[in-house]
Amino acid sequence: MKETPIVHRLIPGQVPLSVWRAIYFGDGVAIDPAARGPVDKAAATIEAILGKGEPVYGVS
Repeated sequence: MKETPIVHRLIPGQVPLSVWRAIYFGDGVAIDPAARGPVDKAAATIEAILGKGEPVYGVS
């Protein structure tokens, strides 16, 4: 019998250490739909910075 994968929904400011540990050890991750807009905006910002072709520091 195949186990059902565990997927944790990441809600900004509400993710306990136990969930981060579970993700580290292989559980799945889903971003809370309410956070999708800010995440997409941040990704677009990083893409624009990288598109300049210059060195980038402080992005992790």
